[in-house]
Amino acid sequence: MKRTAVSVLTTAPAFLREMGLEAFAGLRVLATAGEAAVAAMASLGGRTMVANCYGPTEFSVLALLHVAQVAEAALPHLPLGRPIPGTRATVLDARGRRVAFGVAGELWLSGPGLARGYANRPDETRQRFCPLPVD
Repeated sequence: MKRTAVSVLTTAPAFLREMGLEAFAGLRVLATAGEAAVAAMASLGGRTMVANCYGPTEFSVLALLHVAQVAEAALPHLPLGRPIPGTRATVLDARGRRVAFGVAGELWLSGPGLARGYANRPDETRQRFCPLPVD
């Protein structure tokens, strides 16, 4: 990366752990996810813009995006962020009702990045890929 002057990188958290964050010190922009994004914020500080990219396997690669601020490096978790264009994110309680901002619940995603189901697993598809129970 140093030899080719890579300045923008999107990568899986496992790659960051394998390489060690010092290998990424020359980046201007790093897009990764979860704990790896928190570690990158703490290690790379303000020299690198770090984006926390959230997306379950069932939703292609990326559904929610949060560009982290340096002050967030002290947080145990970064926010998941806002939905990317065309994506809808809704948090519901156990009865399928929307919850207030900041209240824990289950994240439901919809949009063009959502898979159509699991190959050759119709029962699991019916269970996991179902209509949003609210408007």
